[in-house]
Amino acid sequence: MKKELYLGLDVHKDCILRAVAEEGRRGEVRDTGAISNDLHAVEKWIGRLRKVHGREVLLRACYEAGPCGFGLARRLGQLGVECEVVAPSMTPKRTGDRVKTDRRDARKLARLLRAGELTPVYIPEATDEAIRDLCRARTDAVDDRRRSRHRLKGFLLRHGYHYQGKTSWSAAHQRYLGELVLPHPAFEGDPGRISASDRGGW
Repeated sequence: MKKELYLGLDVHKDCILRAVAEEGRRGEVRDTGAISNDLHAVEKWIGRLRKVHGREVLLRACYEAGPCGFGLARRLGQLGVECEVVAPSMTPKRTGDRVKTDRRDARKLARLLRAGELTPVYIPEATDEAIRDLCRARTDAVDDRRRSRHRLKGFLLRHGYHYQGKTSWSAAHQRYLGELVLPHPAFEGDPGRISASDRGGW
């Protein structure tokens, strides 16, 4: 049977803390230090593991889903490493285990991966991830616009301005805003009008 190694990765913006668990319930779990968070450093590390443990070694890796995305998982897959991205909220925690360090997290992930106790999430293809990001960006922009509109309408109502037209944010409403003169320059700055940029281009 092929030798198996379980790699726990605690991934951060600038570095990756690593731990390796050997197969078997009593297999050693050890820290192997940190590397920079770039794919070239990861490739070199995987190459060193195979050089030490043999080309036939079966490598299984995992890290928690987070802001660093799925690029690492996809690259490990291309290198022939089985990689799981796991849901942090579903990672088992021991009662009373309140001490949290990056190295300890890496060791814990390696042990849990070996025990089969982690819950993986779906790893999207790069195109799928790009579409997801586009959809999220559009949703964020729509939410920002809605909040900004509410703030502007609230500001105007506090100072006694109420649009009497039928539809808010129509062309007529935008003309109304563009022509509105507020009573004090501190409200809007010179020249005393709500500009298109102040309205966020509405």
